[in-house]
Amino acid sequence: MNLSPVVIAIPVYFILMAIEMILTGFFLFKVDTFTWVPEVLLSLLIVWTTVSFSGIFEKRAWYAPQEIARILAFAGLVFFLAQTLLPLPALGVVLVIYCLASFFWLWKNQQLKSDIHSISM
Repeated sequence: MNLSPVVIAIPVYFILMAIEMILTGFFLFKVDTFTWVPEVLLSLLIVWTTVSFSGIFEKRAWYAPQEIARILAFAGLVFFLAQTLLPLPALGVVLVIYCLASFFWLWKNQQLKSDIHSISM
């Protein structure tokens, strides 16, 4: 059976976004335990992710390069914050899986063709 890119890409995307939503919730409930640097970095990442949603669904010209940067920034920030909470090999494996799944989704999403014209800037 040959699955279309849409059938594969949509569940992967929602799983990845659920992971980010859980981490965002953790941040919001534990914000008083962070110093100002992680607070600012996490807040910027939350805003960046929110803006990224519109670019992805509207197929803007800038969304693919910035999404690659956002995925790497997210993984780097999680590594920076969680390296004392989890063993480094486990954390590394989880972040590599997250990055590979995110890049897979981005690649599949790039293959999608839509009847709706892109609103590229």
